[in-house]
Amino acid sequence: MRVVVIGCVLLAVLVIFTAGKRKRGEAPVEAGADREIEEAVLYAYGIEAELWENESGIRSKEDVFTLFRKGFGEKVARDLSEYYWMEGEDEDGEKFSVLRSGDPIFIPPDSIEVLKKKDDRADVLLRYSKSDEGPVTYRAYSVRVVLRREGSIWKIYDADSGLF
Repeated sequence: MRVVVIGCVLLAVLVIFTAGKRKRGEAPVEAGADREIEEAVLYAYGIEAELWENESGIRSKEDVFTLFRKGFGEKVARDLSEYYWMEGEDEDGEKFSVLRSGDPIFIPPDSIEVLKKKDDRADVLLRYSKSDEGPVTYRAYSVRVVLRREGSIWKIYDADSGLF
């Protein structure tokens, strides 16, 4: 659990300052890429915004899980729900549960390249350009993600970024 939280926070710090460059749903497709896969990645990355747009309707960790399951595999959706749904006690010992607020974790990549697609699995490379803007700068980097098909829907199952 801590690894997921730390990975989420680190990735957020890396990509948050690129949010002004791109809008949700914008990512050029590289030559030979697959539109179906690109749309699945962008949809999954947009679920975080949907979480905040529907914040008043989120009442439990299971609600968060159900939302993320629309674009992510079960384990990733469970890890994200663990991160976003905070439970604790206040100073008077009263238990509480709330959505964790903070900077976005998922920023659409600058480009999406489908490296390999076969039957129900796709290996995809998400590329982010270097940023010299803002208080934090970083070199160009990429994240390799694995998507799997569940019925007719492609979902993100894994990533090598430390996020999942």
